[in-house]
Amino acid sequence: MVRAVRPAVVRLSEPVTAVSNLMVDRDVEITTRVTGVIESLEADRGDFVRKGQPLAILDQSEFRLDQQAAEETFRLREAELARYRELSQQKLASQAEVDQRKAAYELARVELEKAKLVMKRSVIRAPYDGVIADRFVRVGQKVLLNENTPLFKITALEPLITRAYFPEQALGKIHVGQKVLVTAAEFPDATAIGRVSFISPIMEAGSASFQVMVTVARDSGRVFRPGMGVKLTFETDGRLALPASCLVESNAGRGSVFEVSDERLKLRQIEFVPGPNHSIEVRAGISESSWIVDRPSPDLRNGTRVQVNR
Repeated sequence: MVRAVRPAVVRLSEPVTAVSNLMVDRDVEITTRVTGVIESLEADRGDFVRKGQPLAILDQSEFRLDQQAAEETFRLREAELARYRELSQQKLASQAEVDQRKAAYELARVELEKAKLVMKRSVIRAPYDGVIADRFVRVGQKVLLNENTPLFKITALEPLITRAYFPEQALGKIHVGQKVLVTAAEFPDATAIGRVSFISPIMEAGSASFQVMVTVARDSGRVFRPGMGVKLTFETDGRLALPASCLVESNAGRGSVFEVSDERLKLRQIEFVPGPNHSIEVRAGISESSWIVDRPSPDLRNGTRVQVNR
């Protein structure tokens, strides 16, 4: 007869806390993709904009003429190709002449697409939802493609991110996907929920700490702003705890235990970290409903039929 126990769902540690500042995930300066003169400004500092919304429009008169010329050339080359294909069928034009007209047609098609693209790019648009943090251009100013002169600076207000650093002792307490309560330092009633999105695999030299990144959803009151100080509370979930005496074998956080199922033993591989009071915190391998053999004797084997004392 063997003695079996069920894992206990316990909170093995208090919540981990840190203080940090909110940052934006996207903050870019918008430049022009064609050379031209600013004809109108459609947004200004402090404006909230949506992805694809016009910010500025260049003078399109020359671009429009270029597109009209490209369209006319394309129509001529298209008609010419059709005529030579018909002549070829009548044995009045060679295949080389048809190929020559086809090449001219393809070149005209490409030039037309380029003219349309220039027209499209003459409208400077927001690349994502955000707020205009700054404007650097004026109506009538000439902007050059090759100079990469910034026209606007756009800051995405969500998602917000924040970084915190923890000593190596906290490695077992923080995991990707973990829920984080975010509280504004100066406005305790303003809270939001974040999730751990990244844990650095590298320890910082000198401080023996590691970086954790948290992605933060916007609060309903929209109090949170980039740069704002916040307190982070990393909630520790309930964990499955077993007596360390249940281990059949263990090596560097991995081990095995005997689970009782239909009066037979099944050897289960588990992942765990040491817990308090001669316990282990099981990360993977068993469930809350499992019955696990405590103090297994050396003669037990996988598949052995047993009687259980629960």
